[in-house]
Amino acid sequence: MDNIPEKVVGLAWRAIRHYLEHGDKYIPDAKEYTEELFLKENGVFVTLKKFNKLRGCIGNIEGNDKVYLSIVDNAVAAAFFDPRFPPVLAEELSEIELEVSILTKPRRFNYENIDELIAFLEKDKPGVIVEHDGLTATYLPSVWEELPKVADFLTSLCLKAGLPQDIWQTEKITIRTYKAIIY
Repeated sequence: MDNIPEKVVGLAWRAIRHYLEHGDKYIPDAKEYTEELFLKENGVFVTLKKFNKLRGCIGNIEGNDKVYLSIVDNAVAAAFFDPRFPPVLAEELSEIELEVSILTKPRRFNYENIDELIAFLEKDKPGVIVEHDGLTATYLPSVWEELPKVADFLTSLCLKAGLPQDIWQTEKITIRTYKAIIY
């Protein structure tokens, strides 16, 4: 049986290298990706780091294609089309670490009060989506490593969404959560 983590990460690297060399999309052979994980339509994020600093991160929360195809699309997008960073150069590849996160379907977290929300997030450390007045943003579960305090995490996430930083404390906003399998 194939090693799934190596296959997931290897596919992302193949997509990036192919784009660097040929300037077009890598088309994987569907016969090589028959495991259940690759055929699901889950959300996928690809994160690139260089010297432990973000170098690109693109993904989709909701699955809109088979996982193996989303890995290809998001790997290329993270490496070459994340508007926060210049495109990755061939000479950088040896300095870049790549992480693929395959998400579970987001679920709304209904809470009665802030204490209940804080307790849940402290315990589970899930990926979180905030939504309010048409504005939305998400942080993957791995962001808890950088922002381990719930207050800091939610404040930063609200700012990312373009919301007031304290809105999660003053109003009832929509919170959806998800888990991620990280490769």
